[in-house]
Formats: sequence, structure tokens, C-alpha cells
Amino acid sequence: MVLGKVRALSVHLDSLNQHNLPVFSGGDLVSGRVVVEVSGDVRVKSLDITARGVAKVRWTESRNAGANTAYTQNYTEELEYLQHRDTLIGEERVVGSLPLSFIGPRIPVTSPLSTCLHDNASPTPSLRRCVCCVARLHHGACCCCVQGPDSMWFVSDEDGPEEGLTVLHAGLHEFAFSFNLPQMALATSFEGKHGSVRYGVKAELHRPWMLPIKAKKEFIVFEHIDINTPLLLAPQAGTKEKTLCCWFCASGPISLSAKIERKGYTPGESIQIFAEVENCSSRVVVPKAALYQTQTFFAKGKGKQIQQLVSNLRGEPLQQGKSQSWEGKLLKIPPVSPSILDCPIIRVEYALVVYVDIPGGLNLSLSLPLVIGTIPLHASATRTSSISSSCSSVGWLGLPERPEAPPSYSDLAISEAHRQDCLQGRDGSDEEEPPSVMAYITEFRYLPPPLYSEVDPYPDTMDVSGDVQRPDMCPSR
Repeated sequence: MVLGKVRALSVHLDSLNQHNLPVFSGGDLVSGRVVVEVSGDVRVKSLDITARGVAKVRWTESRNAGANTAYTQNYTEELEYLQHRDTLIGEERVVGSLPLSFIGPRIPVTSPLSTCLHDNASPTPSLRRCVCCVARLHHGACCCCVQGPDSMWFVSDEDGPEEGLTVLHAGLHEFAFSFNLPQMALATSFEGKHGSVRYGVKAELHRPWMLPIKAKKEFIVFEHIDINTPLLLAPQAGTKEKTLCCWFCASGPISLSAKIERKGYTPGESIQIFAEVENCSSRVVVPKAALYQTQTFFAKGKGKQIQQLVSNLRGEPLQQGKSQSWEGKLLKIPPVSPSILDCPIIRVEYALVVYVDIPGGLNLSLSLPLVIGTIPLHASATRTSSISSSCSSVGWLGLPERPEAPPSYSDLAISEAHRQDCLQGRDGSDEEEPPSVMAYITEFRYLPPPLYSEVDPYPDTMDVSGDVQRPDMCPSR
């Protein structure tokens, strides 16, 4: 695009976090400035900004309607979270229409013209612009100039837009703006294979008889999820058993029990996995664990599902008649997007799958749902979760659970001064803060996209259209 005297147009946001990223939540104030750099005097009709936040979903599917008939079905959906518009220079424009003062008298023309009247000498010097040109429809000849006298509408110099122009002199010019995000649950910024949630501010510089110059700046919105809630601090556990073959060739069962200390985590944390695997079959099996992200998109009453492997680990091979225990085996959560649970058209969910890889057979798997939040675990919640996890894991692993009786309060001799000293020491203790979730989210935004596997949660009846079947929940060995 030829900018002419306008060298640059850019949008800058003021509220940046410690990682120099614009990050906001519902109800926050978004402020910034539009910077215009010009090399000479420039006449400006208006400078507008538009802030939008939109969740979009789109995918296509091929269908067979007969022996030799095929068609493509499009699925699209859009949900708007933010719409704000402001004018920084000039009066507020009416989008899609022209002010009546722009329209001049109708001039009869005896023959069609090959070019616009304003490009050559006009029969009437005071009439120079047609409505078609005001609307910035640039053709070899204006539509009104070639259609005949019934369509000839012109703009007079006396009634033209020269009066409301603003002149920007050479140099840098800054124009401040601000607006508040809606006080509601906004969907977290997200980029997926079949959909996205994006927020941004767009600036448009309008000049007379020229195409507008546009600039855009995106910003990040987080719908914060606090994992320090009773629901997300509750332990997750499960048990499964499987027998290979059947009837006369049946072997012994393979049993799997798994447990994690809580349901909520943040990026950068490590999940402590407690598991017990017993192999009574005749095959050599391998216990494994994997963290999966599931993206679900909804449009026109149909769903599209994408499953992504985020992280995994592997145990030692287990021979016949042997067992294996994981006493807090660690699986680190890499930089990932937080869970999205409140958006009607996009959902992002996580699950920890602990499974036994069985050669030549279907894997024995156990899925434990997770929620990836944005507010890390507090120190007090960490101690509470660890105590409850250690106490409950004894009975879960089949060991005798014999808690000691609490001591009598009469046996405790604690002075009031000692109690106050303990409270003051606890309040003034300098505990190391957990790493900010933004560091991991920032890193995640620049990672290459992982491999996807597509899953249709609402499959149609069997046909030859090539629909992808639901893959195995566990990765291959």
C-alpha cells in the first residue's frame, strides 16, 4: 500500500505485565495510544479505533450423497465478547452511508464517459467529485459516469468535506484512548486448529479521496481460574482390572490403581502420580502416564474434537507375576493454555491418563480429569493437600490405616505469649512465591504447534466418507 506522506501508523497498549505482554481480565481498563508519523502536512478526515473480542469456530467436512455425488459441509459459529468503537480525530462517522451534505445536484449528461469527471476537465468547474468516488469505489470509470443521467450525482466543492478536516504537520502525533472490558466471564485467548478466541484494537486513518490506513494490536485476556478451591483441591483416584483373552485361553488379570493429590494445577507444576500395577498375565507390560489436552468445537449443533498429547512418562517393563508401584512419580506440565470451560462454542479440557501398555491387545487405561488454572497453589493449600494426600494414600494402597488418637487438650501447656510469637513469625515469614503462570503462557505462544488427532464426538452412521475414528487414548510404545 502506498502511504504517501504517512510513514507509519501503530497502536501501543499501556498496561503491560512483567513479561512486556498486554494481559487483561474482565472489567479491566485497557488504555493505550495511536501513533501517527507523517513526513509532511496531511489532511485527515477521521482517526477511528475499534476494539473487538470474538470467539470463532470453522471447519469443513466432505459428505457423499450418492454413488457419484459429493459435497462439502461448512460449519461456522461466532460469539462476540467485546465491541467498542471510538473516534480520536474528526466527527463520528456513519458506517455504510454518506451524509446528505455530500450529495450535490444531478447534472444531465448526453453520453456516457470513459473516465471519472474529476480525473479530467469537468464541464462545470465547481463539480469535481461523484458519490461513487466519495465511497472510495475506484474503477476505470465510475459507475455513475457510465450508467447515464439518471445516476449522475456529484459533490460540490462548496459542500465537500474540506471543512471538517484536521491537518497533521510533519512529525510524530499520539492520540490516547481507553475503554473497559465487560464485567463478565470472558473466554481466555486461545488458538486452536478449528477455532480461536482473539482480542484486539484496530486503528483506521481516513483521508479525503484515499484508501484508509489500518493498524492492529492484539492483547491477551485471561479468565482466571483459582485452583485453591475445595473442588480443585480434592484428590482424584481410580481402579481398573482387565483379563486377556477368554474361556480356555484366559490368563490372569492385570490390575491398575492410580491417584493424584488434587485436580487443579498450573503450567510449570509437576503432578505427583501414585500408582500400583499388578501383572498376573503371561505378557510383559509397561505402565505409562500421559497428559492430554482435548479441544472441542461446536457449530450448528455438531461437535468437532481435537486431542493433543501434552506430556508423558514411562515406567519399567513388568514381567509375569510381578507388580510395580509409583510413589509420587513426577510428570511436569509444560506451557499450555488454561482450561476453557465457560465458552459455548469452544472448550479446552485436560486429563491425566495412567495406563498399562499391553502388546498385542487393548491397553488398560484410567483417566483422571484435570483443570489447568491461572492462580497457583497457595502455601497453606499446599500443606493441606499434602497432608490429606499422604493420609489417604495409605488406605488406598491397601496398607493398614491406624491413625493415632489425638492428645488431650489438658496435656498441652502453651502460653499465650508463645502463641502470639508463633503467629507473628508465621505472618512475617518470607515464603518464596511460585513462578508466575504468565512465564509459561508466554513461552507457549511461541512453541511450534503439536501434532493433532481428530475425534468426532457425534459420528454419523457408517459411510465411505472417510470420517476419522476415535483414536486410542494412549500413545504407542
